[in-house]
Order: sequence, then C-alpha cells, then structure tokens
Amino acid sequence: MDKNALQLLTIALRRRTKRNRFDKPSQVSMDVRERTFDGIWIQSPDRGPISGRTTQDVYNYYISMEYYYLNPVQKRIMKFAVKACDNAFLLLSAVADLQSLDFYEITIGSAKNNPSPLVINGVGIATGWGSDGLWIIEHAALFTGYYCFVPEAYGEMLLLSTSTGRTEISCLSECSLNVYCLGVNFNIQTNECQLIAAAQPVRKSILNNWAFYTKCVQGKLMCLACIG
Repeated sequence: MDKNALQLLTIALRRRTKRNRFDKPSQVSMDVRERTFDGIWIQSPDRGPISGRTTQDVYNYYISMEYYYLNPVQKRIMKFAVKACDNAFLLLSAVADLQSLDFYEITIGSAKNNPSPLVINGVGIATGWGSDGLWIIEHAALFTGYYCFVPEAYGEMLLLSTSTGRTEISCLSECSLNVYCLGVNFNIQTNECQLIAAAQPVRKSILNNWAFYTKCVQGKLMCLACIG
C-alpha cells in the first residue's frame, strides 16, 4: 500500500486544515457511530497450481488475516463462508504474518491435511488450481466515526443511491447514519454523492475527480478502502 497516496481521514476529509486527520466528526452522534459490521468480504484470486507440498514459500501466496486486522487465533475460532468451484485453502501458521515454514495447509475440495501438532498464531486464505474465491469472514466490529480516503479513486461497487448538489460532509453524514452503507464515492467537480452498499468486496480503480471513502471499524485500524 502506498502510504503517501492513501490517507486515513475522518468526515473533515479533504479540507486542507491543520486538524488531526483522525479527528472524529462532531456531526455524528455516538449511538450512530457505534453501529456494528458483521462480516468482511475478501476476494482471493486463483494462485494457480501451488500447494505446500510443492512450493516451499507457499505462505507468500496467502492473504493474511493480520492484513485486515483480524485475529481469529485470539478467539480460537473463525467462522467463514467461501464461494469457489474447488481448491479453497486455509493456512494455519506458527507466526501471525505467515512467514514461517511451520504451518498446516488445509484444502477445501481437494487433498488431505497434515496431522502434525503445531501452535497456531496466524491464519491465511487462498484459492488456486483454476479457482477464484469470495470469502466472508464473520467479524463483529463497531463503526466509530472514522473514514479512510483514497484520492483520485472510484469504488466500482454496488450503490445504494446517487444524488447531486451535495457536500462531502453531508454525503458522509448520510452514509454514517445508514447501517447498510459501507462508504461513498464523491465527485469533487460535480458534487455527486454515491452511497456504496455494504456486504460486498471492495473494488476500486483510478478515476480523476473522484474520491473513494469507506468506513473504518475497530477504531481506525480496519479501513477497507486503504487496504490493498
């Protein structure tokens, strides 16, 4: 992730002031900001014919849950759903960032698993052998008023609504009040406001004059627009 291009901001967003970029929006009441997210949607591209039996650094082909600030190891449980034709993989690693040769690789829809005992500290997901995947990781987290901002970017996602003649603050305030809103696309030239639906993976592209925002959960840690 390019830290110079991706900035974590709040509802004050693109106003070029000296305010702390994590200042909480005064327009949104605490009871609204503490609404709960129930799941994180993650896409896993087909990594090809790679497995722990043939590829020593197979852990480099996994999406680490640590990357999304998810830590199922602490709770000792991870509930998830995955949609793939076959060959979905879980990596249970001895280290949180997965960078270890000590791991279990669990395959859903293919080969056998490793029975050797191992202390698990990290979890990763992947798909391969011709299958892309869509994962939903069950995770209850609170929206506490923080937004992530990506300039010159557009969220290519399902929309809840579109309106014009808006300000950024009014656009984001509307999203904050809506539990089904994940974030917004805002056009800085036309003042068009698009509310983006929750319960879908984040897809974004470079597009001039647009700004892409998503809600952050777990304080300001899990901000999906600024991941990847």
